Amino acid sequence: MVRSASRHKTPETRTCRSAISSSASRPPESRLRANRRSPMSLPDSVACGRFRRHPTASSRSANCASRPIPMLARSTPRSKSSASRAVSWAIIMLAAAGLVNAQPSATEEVPRAAPLLVAPAARVEELLLQVDVNAQGLADTVLVLRDVEGRIAVPVDSLDRWRLRRPGVAPRFHDGTPYYPLDAIPGVTYAYDAAKQRLTITAPPRAFTDTQFANAAARYPDATVSPLGGFLNYNLFASRASGESQYAGQFETGLFSAYGVLVAGLLAQDSPGAKSAVRLDTTWTSDFPQRLTTLRVGDAINVPGAWGRAVRFGGVQYGTNFSTQPGYITFPAIAANGQAALPSTVDVFVNNALVAQRPVPPGPFSITNIPTVNGSGNVQLVVRDLFGREQIISQPFYASVNLLKEGLEDYSYEAGFERNNFGVESFDYGRAVASATYRRGLTDHLTGEVHGEFARDLAAAGIAANYLITDIGVVSASAAASGGGMGAGALGGLGFQRQTGQFSIAAQAQWTSANFREIGSSPENPLPLRQWSASFGYQLQRFGSAGITYVAQDFRTKPNIHVLSLGYSVGLGPWAFLSLSAAKTFGTSGNIAFGATVTVPLGERTLAAASYNGTRSSTQGNTSDTSFTLQRSVPAGEGYGYRIIAHTDGEVQASGTWQNDVGTYTADVSRFQGANAARLSVAGGIGYVGGHAFLSRQIADSFGIVRVADYEGVGVLQDNQPVGRTSAGGYAVLPQLRAYDVNRISIEERDLPLDAQVDKLKMEAVPYYRSGLLLDFPVRRSHGATLRIRLDDGAPIPSGAIVQVTGRDEDFPVGLDGEAYVTGLEEHNHLRATWKGKSCEFDAEFPRTAEPLPNLGTFVCHGVAR
Repeated sequence: MVRSASRHKTPETRTCRSAISSSASRPPESRLRANRRSPMSLPDSVACGRFRRHPTASSRSANCASRPIPMLARSTPRSKSSASRAVSWAIIMLAAAGLVNAQPSATEEVPRAAPLLVAPAARVEELLLQVDVNAQGLADTVLVLRDVEGRIAVPVDSLDRWRLRRPGVAPRFHDGTPYYPLDAIPGVTYAYDAAKQRLTITAPPRAFTDTQFANAAARYPDATVSPLGGFLNYNLFASRASGESQYAGQFETGLFSAYGVLVAGLLAQDSPGAKSAVRLDTTWTSDFPQRLTTLRVGDAINVPGAWGRAVRFGGVQYGTNFSTQPGYITFPAIAANGQAALPSTVDVFVNNALVAQRPVPPGPFSITNIPTVNGSGNVQLVVRDLFGREQIISQPFYASVNLLKEGLEDYSYEAGFERNNFGVESFDYGRAVASATYRRGLTDHLTGEVHGEFARDLAAAGIAANYLITDIGVVSASAAASGGGMGAGALGGLGFQRQTGQFSIAAQAQWTSANFREIGSSPENPLPLRQWSASFGYQLQRFGSAGITYVAQDFRTKPNIHVLSLGYSVGLGPWAFLSLSAAKTFGTSGNIAFGATVTVPLGERTLAAASYNGTRSSTQGNTSDTSFTLQRSVPAGEGYGYRIIAHTDGEVQASGTWQNDVGTYTADVSRFQGANAARLSVAGGIGYVGGHAFLSRQIADSFGIVRVADYEGVGVLQDNQPVGRTSAGGYAVLPQLRAYDVNRISIEERDLPLDAQVDKLKMEAVPYYRSGLLLDFPVRRSHGATLRIRLDDGAPIPSGAIVQVTGRDEDFPVGLDGEAYVTGLEEHNHLRATWKGKSCEFDAEFPRTAEPLPNLGTFVCHGVAR
């Protein structure tokens, strides 16, 4: 589609035509010929000039543009009045006369005057073209401009839509829209196909604007709010050794609702000469997954920060809890950059493992939020274009879980009373304590921390930081000061950590002054004067891995501790695994301990091992021991396990475990130095949720109840692992669901009878912390049966007739010989059959039978003709 756009008017400019080129009475061909300049025609400067009148109140300037250059595009003729044509002729004649009179003589010098004529305005075509850029298949229809030299300009909104950078030239405005010439963009070429009205643009990657893609994180749906429920865990022990019997029991009870969960623990013991019952932790917990926070009221453990000590207390704690959103990434995510000339597909590899794949358009691109592992590694982008050509882009990275991404906050605030003698006394609470910890990612490379502690006659505060040195490792530093009854004290610390796929190195050092105090320190548990540790590990590929660690603590009031340990492990082909270890303790009571173990797997859950352990001590002498082990682990669902250990000194230990849906039962026997010992234990749980009470194995985390109608013996799987079968009432217990995580639960379709109607075989369970869910699978009995319907003459009703059960909406077609299959039957049913405007009704009884598809017999439609 082509239009002429030759006239441009402004408030100070008007377009003028000569009488030859503007005659409206001539046909287009004659006007076109007249526009061509002949030897006798007037010059453009005469045919269209510019003059200025003396300014008056009513006068205005009139400018005249040059005559447009004729184009192949069609122009629309405009008619003029005879008066206008007369004025035009008069102006031309006056201009010609002025030029003749103004011719200089041979001796007259003509002064140079300022030019009075404007430059000719270039005439352009409007082309409505279909545009494609770098073979993207855009099929975009755009109105472009084409000048007499063939240069094409496109509107600015199209450039933005195609992601092409705007050139650094002034735009040309057409009908109020800015247009930019394509050849002003560096590296851009284009081809105009007039026959197909198509414009094909080819641009280098640098001509496009950047495209950013955020790699999608794993989907974690919102947790399901639990109804009111509860649970009770128990673990009962009975043992006998040296003629004496001991009994013990550990109990844990929980009560949950939509507002949180209350959990309390108790330890009871009955041994010769002593009986006791000790309360353990009692805590109310409310999680807020959308805010990534948790509130605890009762017994809890404070957050020590970079330099403090963790202590038990009774009180209130509120802080961040990133585990309420398992897929949330706290440390800085990495990004990789590349560019593509054509539409391409990018495969993202992290340490040679494919983690993402996505299409990208032409131009520079960056992919962010790439999942990584802790330590250093390599991100590799494989860019494959439409023609199968590949380019590989590699980029190293370093990620650390000790860093927070920029702007992320991690905090914990606690206040209460310090708890003493946990596990021995039930209500031994001491002095009031309070602490606060606040961490923030200042940048992706720097994480800062502020920590403070307060107690009676004690106040301590300090700062810490972790800084990532790109491609080297993470440096940490801490400093704190304390004051109180013991005077002022100080603490300082430094550390470094680097981890790669081949080796890891870590070093940590801390120093304290004599008067520095913090929560948890006491004369019985003093702070060391200085402590440091260093470790180094190295992967030897197929030759195994080795590591060395050194730990030292120097005290002011008790002996120092210095330990050096070595370790090495290697696979002995596909059939065995070797592990070696050695440790040396320095000091007056120093010794050397070393060991070696060979492990041979004998199946999925069974292994055999041979071990040797020896000790060399200057104060306690030398010891050595060789043992042989045969072990089978307990499965996730029903099953058994065992362990047998035989020592060369005559000691023997044997244990067996049986696990079913309602408990775990263990028996241990041993013989050592001629004495026998035995122990029995029973562990299980009792729960209630959704109006259903049940027995189960111990409920260690969250749990769920599966209901499959009233079908017994249906297999239930959690994450594709068998975990149990439904009971006689159709229930199965899932005692170990992961809180806030997606637990994929499914049932075995092959265990369902033929009369089962199944709408869904898989469900996702996302429970709250220590809470329960009811998963009701949409499975129901069809209560179906076959029957035959005949007329009075014995002939079957026609095929295609419809049978309906009164009170239900389903239609059941009749097949050959008047036979129909009907579901949803009850004990007493009223049925209706219709066909070709005829109908009949009859009653049918559904028998109580275990047969999945009973036959109800033959029914006759009386008084109805065929």
